[in-house]
Amino acid sequence: MDSRPTYGYRRIAALLNRGRRAAYQPVINRKPVHCILANHAMILEMRIGARAHRTSCHRSR
Repeated sequence: MDSRPTYGYRRIAALLNRGRRAAYQPVINRKPVHCILANHAMILEMRIGARAHRTSCHRSR
């Protein structure tokens, strides 16, 4: 996590599970990982991008 401080709980859970699968251990759900990170105030704020503006495909008659 030190090389990339923007790891989210999903990526951390994926890294943990990759190692656990290699060691033939049961995988961990991402929800406990989220809870642990939240207890230590390590949850990142969600980045919300700009919404794309849609143009109308139809015309009113």
